[in-house]
Amino acid sequence: MRPPTPPLPDRPPAVAHDSLAGLSARCAAWLGAERDRIEGELRAAYGKPSGTAVTEPLLAPDPVPPAAAPLIELLDRLAGLAGDPPTADGPVLDRVRRGVVAALTASGVTPVEDTGTVDPARHHVVATRDDPSGLLSDRIAETVRPGYLWRDVLLRPQEVVSYVPYVGPRTPRAEAERGRRDAR
Repeated sequence: MRPPTPPLPDRPPAVAHDSLAGLSARCAAWLGAERDRIEGELRAAYGKPSGTAVTEPLLAPDPVPPAAAPLIELLDRLAGLAGDPPTADGPVLDRVRRGVVAALTASGVTPVEDTGTVDPARHHVVATRDDPSGLLSDRIAETVRPGYLWRDVLLRPQEVVSYVPYVGPRTPRAEAERGRRDAR
């Protein structure tokens, strides 16, 4: 059995405080530089000049109607029922959907189903679709789940499928070569 290792000598509190303050300053500087680097990459990818302001989604101020979240969840569940049994798309469920949307609208919550260019501040891309024409890249192909706004404040982003540039099919020979290299 080994003898216990002796404790390290304590450093004076001022030295520990100074080193933590220095570490904190270095971490803050690194995080700021990373934020600037990522923002630059996003601006380059979406073609926005570096002098323009970044539009970030606003956080919902209090009080968001307390019924909004359960009603939005209910709409999501109703959308999941569509097409399951043939009766799921019947007039009763349509009436329930309209009633839930009316209740949300009455509380100031509006559904968002944008079309056009994908905006990362308002849309969450959950899948992509090839765009062989090259004309629709970075545009919304389809809405998976609508987003919701409350007084122009984003409660939930719209979940969308986005078009991406078509890069072409991989050749079977290249796939076989890659498989051989992976096996080695």
